[in-house]
Amino acid sequence: MKTEKDFFLLVEFFLVFLFFTFILLIETKKMINYKINLTEKINELKNEINDLNNEIFQLKHNKSYLEKIAREALLMKKEGEVIYTLERDI
Repeated sequence: MKTEKDFFLLVEFFLVFLFFTFILLIETKKMINYKINLTEKINELKNEINDLNNEIFQLKHNKSYLEKIAREALLMKKEGEVIYTLERDI
């Protein structure tokens, strides 16, 4: 009788152990996916920072680039240059 109770107790313990192990595996998988997503986001942001730093460098050190950006943003033109604006029919 005692061995039978011990056996059932052992089986119950084993089932509880399996249940919690399964839950931990699921949570671990979620955390791994979350880490992968964060790593991808970090890489995207690093690339964006690099692009912005390149843009800043060009604006500080490349006069013709700065003039081009200013002309496009303010619809300005160089002497002898003609600007065409196109209207869209939506």
